[in-house]
Amino acid sequence: NPEDLHLTVLFSRQPVPHLTSMHGNQVQVPAEIQGWTKLGDKAFCLHLSCSLADRFHEHLKSKGGPHDFPNFLAHTSVYYDWMDRTDLPKVLPNFPLLFDKIQVRPIDPNWGMKAP
Repeated sequence: NPEDLHLTVLFSRQPVPHLTSMHGNQVQVPAEIQGWTKLGDKAFCLHLSCSLADRFHEHLKSKGGPHDFPNFLAHTSVYYDWMDRTDLPKVLPNFPLLFDKIQVRPIDPNWGMKAP
């Protein structure tokens, strides 16, 4: 569902209350699909090229936002039960992506378990 696509710019299990003032802000963040990727042992994702997300990630970190991963990779998760599969599709989707709203919210531990 296109409404569920999102680009996580900062992932922190530790709450970052001083960043919540950004919640709901409207933005225009275009992203270009670069390829398919698998993150962790389950997440099947589209790898994105998005210089605004890269810069925003660094900005949030400079404001004290911890990031729970060693690197930032702009991506949008497509499927969350890829498990041990290593095959990735050969064809990339051909449509523009435009992220338009900032959401600051607690981590949803059941996000990957939601029915499509």
